Amino acid sequence: MVGEPVENFIMDSGASTHMCNKGEWFEEIKPFSGTVACASKNDVLKVEDIGTVPGTLNGRKVIITDVLYVPELNGQLISVKNIQKTGYSVIFKNDVAFIEKNREKFEFARLNENGQYVSQFEPTKASTYFVNHSAELWHGRMGHSFNKVLKEMGLPVSESPSSFCEECV
Repeated sequence: MVGEPVENFIMDSGASTHMCNKGEWFEEIKPFSGTVACASKNDVLKVEDIGTVPGTLNGRKVIITDVLYVPELNGQLISVKNIQKTGYSVIFKNDVAFIEKNREKFEFARLNENGQYVSQFEPTKASTYFVNHSAELWHGRMGHSFNKVLKEMGLPVSESPSSFCEECV
């Protein structure tokens, strides 16, 4: 995706998976390491996490699952292939992309002036991205702070007596 950053999800028939660069949109996020190839930049981008992105679309609640968090990506991508893997059909008709399953069909995206099918999906902006990581991860990110400091900041803390950080010793 070349040019200006894109806020809304763009349907991509060539994308191998759903991808998003907005960490604050995620919930139920888990650490994930890997890379994805970016065709437009002829580059490989780092994947940091995987999770779900909840929101609304045309007044209905929608949860996009198995979304990769790719901070360096210049936008948000919806994989047509992944939609179809979950049993849905994607139908393109009169500049509109519909998603259908069990005879229930709804509009997902419209063709814009750049030839992209752009969704009007509105994320709930769960903001749980920053608290769903493990206590050990936050301990390290915050300079190996004590549990008391993490708790005061509203971050998860490890209550396990077996929790041990070699770098703090």
